[in-house]
Parts: sequence; structure tokens; C-alpha cells
Amino acid sequence: MQLVSNIKYPTKRLVEIANFVSPLARRMPKKYTLEFSNVWFDINGEGERVYDESIPWDGRAYSYPLNNAIVFIRDEVQEELCPMIWWPNEKLPGHYVRGTYLKTFEEFLVYTAAHELRHLEQWHNPRMKLLGSDLEGSDIETDADMYAIGKLFEWRRYKGYLK
Repeated sequence: MQLVSNIKYPTKRLVEIANFVSPLARRMPKKYTLEFSNVWFDINGEGERVYDESIPWDGRAYSYPLNNAIVFIRDEVQEELCPMIWWPNEKLPGHYVRGTYLKTFEEFLVYTAAHELRHLEQWHNPRMKLLGSDLEGSDIETDADMYAIGKLFEWRRYKGYLK
């Protein structure tokens, strides 16, 4: 895994988060990138980045050939973002798990990185059993959110927030 960041957050902490939330290496593409970016962008048909500075935070994942998971967070919103209730836009396609409580900015990074890396794992393993697949209407977003929630609770235990 390659880690790339231009956000105002200690690199050592980002490495710790990345190693903690990454799925098993054997279930991931041989080469992939986890990027923390302070400006939102999409990738157009020519593979170029198209930037939009109006979006304060988001997450994205791009499958082959990019194999890139990205957490977007503008530097100026870091301190005011959390605590928050994770509630993705109702207009987004997919069945997201809504209502997860994120206490700190670091928990936002853990949750979002885990969610986006899970998408890379899904695309690299098209036959994998998805978490929540027994729930009516579940999809890859349900699976990615359930994976992220699990990693969030493991992180809280790891940090001593839960006993």
C-alpha cells in the first residue's frame, strides 16, 4: 500500500490508521493507494483529476487500473467536523448504514478510510460474501459501512476508549 497525504494531520498517525483499517493484503490488489486529500476531486474519462473546492469532506474509491481509495477533508473543517452522526445524503445510490456516531476527527478518518478500502477489497474479490448480505436491500455500501463500523469499534478498543 502506498500512502499519500496533503492534509494537516501527523503522517505517523495516518500510517497507524491506514495499517489498522486495511483489509488483509491477500484480499487486496498488489498495488493500491490510500490518499488523504484536502481538496475533493473526481477522475474524468481521460484519467485527469477534476477539482471542486466547495465540497468539505467525502470519500471515494476507484477500481482497476487506479486502485485508489481517497479520504477528502478540507483543512479548515477538521476541527468543526466532529462529533457528528454519520448520515450520508439520502439521494446517494446504495443502502448506507446511517446514524454512526463519530466522536473525533480521527474517528472520521478511521471510518472513511475503512469504508473506501473495503470497496477496493470488494472489487478485487467479486465473489466475496458481503457483510449484511442476508438483509433485504443490502449492497456494497451496506457492506462497506458495516466493515467501517467494525473497524471503528476495534479502533476504540485499541485506543482504550472501550473496555
